[in-house]
Amino acid sequence: MARLLRGGTTLDNRVFLRVLKALALIREEERERIADWLALASDAVSTVAAHAQSVLGALALDGELTPRRLAEMSDAVLFRPEKKLVRAQLVLLGKALARDASAAEEVLPALAQAFAHEDAEVQERALKLVERHLKKVDSPEVRAELVGAADQLVPTLRARAVENLGAAPVTAASLVHEELLPPAPEAARLAPAPGSAVELAEELGALLATEGDVAAFERVLDGLVRHAYEDRDALLEALGPVVARRWWADDAPGIPSARTTTSAGRTTPSAARPTLSTSCWPPSWTGCARSPSTTEPITTTGAGSAGTAH
Repeated sequence: MARLLRGGTTLDNRVFLRVLKALALIREEERERIADWLALASDAVSTVAAHAQSVLGALALDGELTPRRLAEMSDAVLFRPEKKLVRAQLVLLGKALARDASAAEEVLPALAQAFAHEDAEVQERALKLVERHLKKVDSPEVRAELVGAADQLVPTLRARAVENLGAAPVTAASLVHEELLPPAPEAARLAPAPGSAVELAEELGALLATEGDVAAFERVLDGLVRHAYEDRDALLEALGPVVARRWWADDAPGIPSARTTTSAGRTTPSAARPTLSTSCWPPSWTGCARSPSTTEPITTTGAGSAGTAH
């Protein structure tokens, strides 16, 4: 149960749900964990939520789930995106109201929240249940709450609610659709570029590793332009460790390269990286490049033409 409460994907929870079902909890154990069942029915993936819903439904029909708890469960389940769960909850509420008339004042306001559901069929089912059990409600406050909720029904069902629930009549003004757009985003000034080359190198390393947002990219780009103008040598020195593991680091002009030294004292590029010629940077199809498997440049005579190796 605790593992299922932690959440996860349907695939993650499949094994744990099977284990829970295989345990075959007795009624007393199920009753002791009502709060956990409610949490699963509200937020778990659909398969786990359906199992929790069936457990709570059995408790409700046996009189072991209070009307307040049933209403709390309905508040969450009726707004889940899975229509199968929503319909099952409406069926459960109908059975619970038929079994216990005294639960109407607690349950019907929760049921009326389905009047705002995006599916007109769900709205109609909820309205039918409210119409069927409205006579069991004596509280004027609860009746007023149900009437107010009817304003969220689609126009055809709203007309029924006017006749059966005493809701306000449908007027031409109430049928006008008013679309409310979210407020326009406010412009926010970006933070200044990093003040030192070392700080800039750190932020560039984080950006290369995480592919940060646009604001981070703009700050780093701003810093690169500023520091390249103010002190290019200091910038290149700070960037050396950051780009050392990049495949193009060995031949990037001005960047300290990660090379290996042979016994003869010669430096050679790291074999793990393809190398690019520094004589044409950046490389292009119409310029020259170096084959990853050779150390000699390949020259081309034009776009799409075959190169001649030297």
